[in-house]
Amino acid sequence: MPTIADQWLRDIVLSLYQRRTLTRRDIVELTGLNAASISLALRQLLSAGSILKVGELHSNGGRRREVFTLNGEAAYFVGVDLEGLRIRFALSNCVGDIRYRWEEELEFGQPLDASKVVGGIRRVMRELDPLQRERVVAVGVSYPGLLDDEAPDRLQPWLARLPDPRGDHNVH
Repeated sequence: MPTIADQWLRDIVLSLYQRRTLTRRDIVELTGLNAASISLALRQLLSAGSILKVGELHSNGGRRREVFTLNGEAAYFVGVDLEGLRIRFALSNCVGDIRYRWEEELEFGQPLDASKVVGGIRRVMRELDPLQRERVVAVGVSYPGLLDDEAPDRLQPWLARLPDPRGDHNVH
């Protein structure tokens, strides 16, 4: 089977993310790819479960136009917000729907313990069934305010201790 250019797949997924539902013709217009390339890429994305066919539109002659959308449950993201007096944890699907979230209070003036962050990430992961857990593609951590020049040096040892939430090895 021919290899699909990763950029084609990214362009189609981005178009679907931005517009939510599109026909093949819409995708051709938005990406500039030819119809044959779009058909090949759509077959691969459908086969992988990344997108879904959600309906057909009637046409004025010719075949019906298929309508596609992203499969929101194809991938998940864990978010951690270090917001001063609390930590917020969330699980979002790939279209931005929050599937799970909670907050933990922090003691004012106390240093942040990495194990609290790791424990929260693991708690999010435990809420998922094994198939969902395999589809977690990223963990993002937000830090409020500006980081000064020394911040990377202060944060690097702390970040190096964070284990991969899907296993026991460290993230680098």
